[in-house]
Amino acid sequence: MKELVKKANEVANALVSTDFVRVISHKDADGITSAATLCTALKREKIPFHATIVSRPSTELAGKLNEEENETIIFFDMGSGQPDVIKEIDKKVLVVDHHPPEYKDGVSHLHLNPHHHGVDGASEVSAAGLSYLIAREINNKNKDLSCIALAGAIGDRQHLPLIGVNSELVNDGVEVGAIEIEEGLRLYGETTKALQTSTDPYFKNLRNIENIEQLLNRLDIPIEKDINELTKKHKTKLIKTLSLMLLKQGATAKTITSMVGEIYRINRGPVKYATELTSLINACTRKEKYGMALSIALNDKKHVTDAQEYEKEFNQKILDELYSVEEKINEYRCVNTIDVETKSIKGAVASIAVNCLIPEKPLLSLYKGTDEIKISARGNEDLIKKGLNLSKAMSVSADIVGGRGGGHNIASGASIPIDSLNIFLDKINEILCDQLGDTNE
Repeated sequence: MKELVKKANEVANALVSTDFVRVISHKDADGITSAATLCTALKREKIPFHATIVSRPSTELAGKLNEEENETIIFFDMGSGQPDVIKEIDKKVLVVDHHPPEYKDGVSHLHLNPHHHGVDGASEVSAAGLSYLIAREINNKNKDLSCIALAGAIGDRQHLPLIGVNSELVNDGVEVGAIEIEEGLRLYGETTKALQTSTDPYFKNLRNIENIEQLLNRLDIPIEKDINELTKKHKTKLIKTLSLMLLKQGATAKTITSMVGEIYRINRGPVKYATELTSLINACTRKEKYGMALSIALNDKKHVTDAQEYEKEFNQKILDELYSVEEKINEYRCVNTIDVETKSIKGAVASIAVNCLIPEKPLLSLYKGTDEIKISARGNEDLIKKGLNLSKAMSVSADIVGGRGGGHNIASGASIPIDSLNIFLDKINEILCDQLGDTNE
């Protein structure tokens, strides 16, 4: 950890010694909160910056950056796996990424990656956590920015539980009063709506409001109260019932136990809870409203209402897809697949389904476009313990058919040519069988 902080200090020194910082970050919650954390720190130091949210580094982006009069460019949540693109940029480039790296030194001016220092980038720190370390090294007064970085860790599902840097940044936030920790159900809002719209976890039999009201009435639980304002007695009864419900529908043990635990109230932000901030940012990104997402992460409240509407719309699409997911599954020996009609929800559907409904095999969620197929692959911790590494499986399988893929061991993605699906699926099934120890024909 000390070496990681030391490297973060080098990045911080490089930033404060420049007159202008060009920030390039990934378009998900982790990437956007990474940018927001650093940009807030830069603003406090009166260092001008320009932030752009992108899907990935590209030759086209490198060309545009070379045309700009930038002294220093920093990449968040990307760059460790794209050395060829980074080399094309004729500027002082800083790469801050938590994905498995393809290089260490000699490509960018500075390269901050936890894997170089014995820290797991899949579970101990996200890009937002790395951004927080840099911000804290810039000025120790930036500990309040931990609440933004926490939303990034939650976005990458590194909060179940928080360990490593993620735990440290929460402790910093508690120390300065930016974060308060409560115990309860990891849901928020009025009880009936919280249960009906929940996707993490997903309750298969609570789709209809009538079913929920019947359940609450049977348990003698007030319908109109906020779910985390229920009495301890009511919470206990509800938790027991929901746990049994999840067990019967096939959810993993971790999904069930993770339903209850620490809730993070943030005292610096446009909403009350860190999970809520993550959800609003995600909802904006699904609508490709990246500027709005960054604005909310920067504590601008004026877009919250619009983001809440996006969240409601997004959640409904996920719930509609999940309602029929078990009927639409295509089964292979070591992997399941499902076709989805909306590209923006494919990752969410795969993640929820493999944790709450069909946990026995990794799940690929496929969106078929005109020229290519976008694939989100998700696993769970039980599969990881058996040897699952989706990053390698997706990268190798996509490369064979002329596509591209990669990510983390538990969550990864790929894009492949439209006519290559069968070859891709045969290959990834073979790789996953080998990883999971299934050698039966």
